[in-house]
Amino acid sequence: MEQTINHAEAMRVLRDSLKRCKTDPSTDCKMKLAIDFILTGKNCLTYRYILMTALTAKATNDGIDILSLQASDNSAGAYDARSLCSHVVFPFQRDFLNNVLDGSNEDPLVNNPGRNSRIQKSNKAAPGDPSKALNLLCDYLPTIIAASDTQSCLDYLISQCLSQAELMETQAASFSSTITSADIFYIRKFMSDLLDQNFGGAALLLVVTSVLDVLFFQSLGYQIVPHPVNQAGSSGKQMGDIDVYKQDSKPFLALELKDKPFTAAEVAKAAKTAFDHNAPSMLFIAGRASTISDELYRYFYETKKEYERKGMPIGIMTIDALLDYFFTTHYEINASHVFQLMDKTMEDIHATPEVMSWVYRKVEEL
Repeated sequence: MEQTINHAEAMRVLRDSLKRCKTDPSTDCKMKLAIDFILTGKNCLTYRYILMTALTAKATNDGIDILSLQASDNSAGAYDARSLCSHVVFPFQRDFLNNVLDGSNEDPLVNNPGRNSRIQKSNKAAPGDPSKALNLLCDYLPTIIAASDTQSCLDYLISQCLSQAELMETQAASFSSTITSADIFYIRKFMSDLLDQNFGGAALLLVVTSVLDVLFFQSLGYQIVPHPVNQAGSSGKQMGDIDVYKQDSKPFLALELKDKPFTAAEVAKAAKTAFDHNAPSMLFIAGRASTISDELYRYFYETKKEYERKGMPIGIMTIDALLDYFFTTHYEINASHVFQLMDKTMEDIHATPEVMSWVYRKVEEL
């Protein structure tokens, strides 16, 4: 039998927990190990939303199955976790927890981990931290039965989120004063280290956008428009992962970024999208996790030829080739200015707290 969740009541539950945690932060609960790992694990964003949604649902309606994700789940306590997450959990973390869970997608459970009918170990999960996060949820959530345990775990989760939000505010405040001591050699190493982190493609987007902001000065009439990772085509006008416009908002260049192996279908689709949205030219940039092979160049050779006939030139380069060009032709650039551009870009692309914390922590090493 499908269970319903009163969204107004769920918001009240979260607000009450927040009030308690601000007065008396929780330091322990039955799920401490799982919560600590999921909040800090790499590429565990959707699992963080699944965790907070499950605890919120259970605290609001004790009749729900805490492992359920879909109302169609074959369970007596099935409920619509996606709706609760989108309408209650997401705006709560955005408005009261300083966006600590990430505000780039207002419908967090639309992503693959949230599309399953329920939380179970047989669900597909990326290796490493995401797989461990899934297993921890499966092991710990069923142990939350008593109402006192539900409240205790929710309070601990909110307390940890408040602590992370406060840390991020402190790091952001020290960012501006710290970057003044950076030089061009440090920022190149910083970008290289960031690219090694990947962050699901966010690192590549952040670095390329910051470089483009320098190469195509806004004062000359250029506008750089990056789009959040994993939201391709979210705008009807989007040419690529990054769109460059010149005077009078005229399309100038579409960029497609890939920090994993390209496929022929992806290359063809990206080129078609750029062409259909009136991009006069297109540049593919391959991240460090991409593979540059003879087969890859064959994909691009065929696509290049097709769009040459249509009048849209296409190019491909690696991110390290772009950085070589940038740092050998702009070695006199103010390094702190590049960091400021990067900070702005994190806001523009709705960078996850995981990315922001890494950036701020790395800069503090100065």
